[in-house]
Amino acid sequence: MSTVITRHDLRGEADTEALANRLSERLVEEIDDLEESAALLDFTFGSSILGFHARCAIDPRASKVETWEATVNAM
Repeated sequence: MSTVITRHDLRGEADTEALANRLSERLVEEIDDLEESAALLDFTFGSSILGFHARCAIDPRASKVETWEATVNAM
């Protein structure tokens, strides 16, 4: 038996998806910077988790590919 947990309605927030997109773009840059220095590994991991949370807030059923990409990045 599945249980659906209701969440805050974020569809009214026009900037929510834009924020998630900006987080994803910035994460790509941070991952590229890891080639130069691994000192930012913890920071980059934190950014990937933040992007994952943003995507899950927008897409709680994980029906979009962007949510799955954020999941893989957070791993």
